[in-house]
Amino acid sequence: MTDKQTVKFGDICREVKLTTKDPIGDGYERYIGLEHLDSGSLKIKRWGIIAEDNPSFTRVFKKGQILFGRRRAYLKKAGIAEFDGICSGDIIVMEAKGNSKLGSLLPYIVQSEAFWGWAVKTSAGGLSPRTKFKDLSNFSFSQKTDDEIKILKAALLALEKTQSNFRQFDSLTTIFFECLVNSLTRYGTRKEKLKETNVGTIPYSWNVYPFKKLLVSGTKNGLYKGQDHYGFGLKMAHMGDMFHSSQITEDIIEQSVDVEAKELANFGLMKGDLLFARRSLTKEGAGLCCMFSGTDNSATFESSIIRARFDLRKVNPSYFNYFFRSKYGRWLMERIIQTVAASGITGSDLKEMELPVPSKDEQDEIAKVLDQINAILQQKNNNSQSHEVLMNCLVSQLVEPVDM
Repeated sequence: MTDKQTVKFGDICREVKLTTKDPIGDGYERYIGLEHLDSGSLKIKRWGIIAEDNPSFTRVFKKGQILFGRRRAYLKKAGIAEFDGICSGDIIVMEAKGNSKLGSLLPYIVQSEAFWGWAVKTSAGGLSPRTKFKDLSNFSFSQKTDDEIKILKAALLALEKTQSNFRQFDSLTTIFFECLVNSLTRYGTRKEKLKETNVGTIPYSWNVYPFKKLLVSGTKNGLYKGQDHYGFGLKMAHMGDMFHSSQITEDIIEQSVDVEAKELANFGLMKGDLLFARRSLTKEGAGLCCMFSGTDNSATFESSIIRARFDLRKVNPSYFNYFFRSKYGRWLMERIIQTVAASGITGSDLKEMELPVPSKDEQDEIAKVLDQINAILQQKNNNSQSHEVLMNCLVSQLVEPVDM
């Protein structure tokens, strides 16, 4: 036992076990399953409609209560209900006890690393471990003074408000940036008359070229399929790395491999190389584009990736990275995707794929505008991440676990 004054989770929170046999008759319209809860976020953005899906759930939750995913607690799924409804039996419905000074801070306590660690520790089962509220109720943390609670509460609420503003700003700026990418890579910057081509309507001064005409000379240097290597040495880009960002560097790539020096001519990545996902289980993933912006020959790439290296006298790689991630670029890419066993593209189809090509000067203009805005958005993301780090630090001060 410890001589510290402690608070048990069960002292400030209770489980709610309200049920219904006729949810629609009782006035409930929506339901929540574990799949609707996002890891690490208290915001519930998705739900199901009872009348459409007819779920077998009977557990009731009310607006303001916490929905805690008790199955596979390591996924860190918990959310605050913003409406009344029913939920899965793998969700624990919680609410603060009325006499608790920490009641308003309950969501922060639930999302603390210490509490998730306890939930994982108290889970039982093989493939799908579950925890129980009676075990969660024994989670203990050190008692703060009233003044400390007041200060932490004010700081957390202020930071939460700032983060909420960041999220709203992030949503609006993301939509704006996507619209700008779609517009500039479709119609350019010069407000030209348009002409009809076999790749759709494009600005009058733009040309239509096969992809291979934009590449450096030589098949191995211009367009090349990756090769799997194993061991430790250079970093090797995987298709999964491409889903997280429009640009990757050797710092983002996790796996290292051994590559002989003589193979770098074929498999080494150079700054400005575009990477294309050669195959994917989904049509959306096939042909996905990403640009390598790291140090020359610091990384290689796996066999599910095709690397394209451009003739820089004709091409600004950053422009075409934006182009292939735009709606127009994706539409053109989807025309060469094959869907036999799994969705995919081939190097030969990619080489013959026809593209609208602005002048090099206009490519540079478009890329410069988009790069500048993207840099601002990246700085915003860094600020948001700093707020998350600060939030975690404050929560760790609030929830200092005590071994019992």
